[in-house]
Amino acid sequence: AFPMLRGHVLLVPHFGEKLPQILTPQALEAAFWFLLQCPPAPRGRGSSERGYRIGFNSLGALASVNHLHLHAYPLAEPPLERATSRPVRLLENNVIVSEVDQFPAFAISFEGIFELMPVENSEDTPLVYQLPWTRDGVPMASVLATLKELNRAVMVLVDMMVKRNIPHNIHMCFSGRRLRVWVFPRRFQNPETSESDFNIAAMELTGTAVLNACCRLE
Repeated sequence: AFPMLRGHVLLVPHFGEKLPQILTPQALEAAFWFLLQCPPAPRGRGSSERGYRIGFNSLGALASVNHLHLHAYPLAEPPLERATSRPVRLLENNVIVSEVDQFPAFAISFEGIFELMPVENSEDTPLVYQLPWTRDGVPMASVLATLKELNRAVMVLVDMMVKRNIPHNIHMCFSGRRLRVWVFPRRFQNPETSESDFNIAAMELTGTAVLNACCRLE
């Protein structure tokens, strides 16, 4: 369903090109920059890390239409983002690949870790950090290198699943100094679902319950 909550928007990075619902490196890069520009509010302001998250549903994993799009929605920190992970590989430019541990659904996580710069703050607000930019407003080379390696690593897995017809859901967030991506391989899900069903897509896989009517709370 769209929208699922206030502030829910669609990202269509290849608008007008009529591409199918298969993630591309360019679409993933656009999602990264969206998250970097919309970080969650700092802790201590009653925010519970509420900020934009991005979800992607492939065909066979409850994508409702076959055109390339991603979902962006403001969401408090879900259980998935608090789950522990077991590192399996350290890549170049501060990118870590891990297997999510102690969580009901299997997922591979990717993290790009940035060196952040503190921003001046007043005494009654927590210290805020931001990405380091040059004087010309261009991200520093270290930021671009981390984003490139993170994109490459995620797309290696995504391309493999596409070639093998493995449906998948993806969740992304930017929190603290980490840009994080979780990839969930799935069995094929029937897209012809009923509104009375509890349908598990990218948002639900984070541990967030989505109910389409108040009566469903009873």
